[in-house]
Amino acid sequence: MRLLPLALILAACSGHKDAPTDSSSGDSTVNVTDSGDSTVDSGDSAVTNPCGDLVAPPLSTTEWSVTGDVPGAGVLTFAQGPGGIPLYAGSHNSGLWYSDDQGETWLRRNVMVTHTLSDMVVSPDDPDVVYRSSGGILQRSSDGGQTWVTEPLGYVNSSGYSSVYALAVAPYDANIVYGVTDNGQSSVSTDAGDTFTAMGQLSVELSMGSMDPFNTHAWHLLPDTAPGGRIVFTDGSTLWTSDDGMATWQSRFASTVGGHSLTRDPTNKDHLMVGATDGLLESFDEGATWTKRDDVGIALELGAWAEDGSWLAYASSNTLYVSDDDGVTFTAWPFDWIENDALAIIGDRIIMSWDDGVTVSDDRGQTWHDSSVGMVDPGMSITTTDPVCPNHVFVGSRCSGGLYESEDWGTTWTHVDHYFHYVMGVHYDPNDTNTVWAVSDDTVQVSHDNGASWTIPWTKYHFHGFAVDPDDSSTILMGSVGSGDWSDSAMHVYKSTDGGLNWANSSSGIPSSEASAHTIVYWPGDTSVVMLGTYKGEDPSHFSGDGIGAFRSADGGATWTAAAIPEINIAFMCASPDSIFAATGNGLYRSKDKGVTWSPVSGPYGFMLSVDFKGSLGLTLSQDGRVWRTDDGGDTWTELDSGLASNNTSFLAQIAISEDSAYAWATVFDQGVYRIALR
Repeated sequence: MRLLPLALILAACSGHKDAPTDSSSGDSTVNVTDSGDSTVDSGDSAVTNPCGDLVAPPLSTTEWSVTGDVPGAGVLTFAQGPGGIPLYAGSHNSGLWYSDDQGETWLRRNVMVTHTLSDMVVSPDDPDVVYRSSGGILQRSSDGGQTWVTEPLGYVNSSGYSSVYALAVAPYDANIVYGVTDNGQSSVSTDAGDTFTAMGQLSVELSMGSMDPFNTHAWHLLPDTAPGGRIVFTDGSTLWTSDDGMATWQSRFASTVGGHSLTRDPTNKDHLMVGATDGLLESFDEGATWTKRDDVGIALELGAWAEDGSWLAYASSNTLYVSDDDGVTFTAWPFDWIENDALAIIGDRIIMSWDDGVTVSDDRGQTWHDSSVGMVDPGMSITTTDPVCPNHVFVGSRCSGGLYESEDWGTTWTHVDHYFHYVMGVHYDPNDTNTVWAVSDDTVQVSHDNGASWTIPWTKYHFHGFAVDPDDSSTILMGSVGSGDWSDSAMHVYKSTDGGLNWANSSSGIPSSEASAHTIVYWPGDTSVVMLGTYKGEDPSHFSGDGIGAFRSADGGATWTAAAIPEINIAFMCASPDSIFAATGNGLYRSKDKGVTWSPVSGPYGFMLSVDFKGSLGLTLSQDGRVWRTDDGGDTWTELDSGLASNNTSFLAQIAISEDSAYAWATVFDQGVYRIALR
């Protein structure tokens, strides 16, 4: 166990998708059963240098520079024009990507709704016309994904998720677009998506829940190859066919299959294949009857044919199966990367997504090379530094990308192999620096091995504010959000006195509102005093709505009274050795008397988003990218000569100082992570 010195505890800042499993208001104690696998002894106490023997990078002390690229992972679907040009990659976290060199390098396409969760299809008449399920709403582009028009298919359900799960365009008529929504409603357009007509209703199986975005790529739709032909559809649990343009459907079999393993032989419309949990299924009558293959007995999740039908490939989680004789025989090629969610074949090239981007084989699966040049995740909104190792940094995405970490001061970043979706904050336990907490959507998550593995003690609401008692790790406060996706019945503060296993509503004195209990901080040296800042809360980006000001507790978070900060939106609070600073919608405020009175700080101005201190050194970040520095504990501030880029699309951003006060990092949403030397 690595223990943080008391002086550093006093100087450290405190504050800062899974379906909800409990719809109660949370006004009473909630019992949570520990899975038992979250306590991992990393053995760091026996390590002489737990931070490694790394050389810090030379950086400017006057200008911020972009850190290494954060990998643009999470590609769930490919769509391609003739010969793979252009090639589109749709990601559930980093948006839409475009390649004009068959997937070797990528250009980002700016989209308002980042998530591409299900089928993405290209018009057979024009490769610049592409359709995507943009967070569930159908969108169409006529210029290669540069601009988009939202089409009238799909709805937003009561849980806040949109509904388009499967798409297809008829290869014989680009005006015919098919779609299936999450309630099983099939629809057809005969005017390239301008209007849709409801057709037959399917009894779909949402095996992982309609709120799970990763279930959407289990859905797949094969259009008919000629007018009046057969349409084939699977939701990953049942396979159907329709012979009347989706007016009626016939169930053919029920078995867990990989939706994007459903393929049709380009040279024989009657020949279909689909991967199942126990192997490969094959049909020679266009899906009417199916036979299980005896030669492939492993779960197959993805499949693709070459455009000319000369060869095909299927993939499991760790092996590629390739056939050049129409699927009669397969050759197996193992691979050692994970999270493969999309597969495409272009000529002799195989392109597959993996957990850190895209990988390519030009020899049909024998060897692979990374092909993610240009593909990054720009949606970072939070950053947290390790209280022991100055080289170790976490950043989190507001675009469903989850959590990333660097062990070389941000020179390179790797994706944490755990599902976080939107990350609202990462917080080290000040008493045990192997323990890290992350607030993510409607879950609170914990790692006891400094981020190597994670468990989820509680899933309930959209959470944001979080703080561990600096005197007692078993006492934790957490704030919920009273509106938007996964909302609480109203904004509340919850308290745990057993390390996060049980939580009780601890909101006495806080008015009912739709705001976010956004940032929580204990007073340095007196943990009976706690400050809460509230903030915008109508959506997960915290872009809309308003807070209701700040609140103070003098009894460890049991009861609260309104604090004397004259601002309603408090984005972040941070403790210095003798004060608490609050980044507000109109400047930086400071209290030196345990939160009783507050004064505006001279210097920093505008909509402040974040503040951090290490001892007497402090930095604060505004929404327009301005950064101010203090070296005297906050008495005087100087604006840094070179500010960051303006953050125009999100009110989530954070600045953090390394434990040795030598470096700082800042997230600028939609642009990436920046760093600077401080001495």
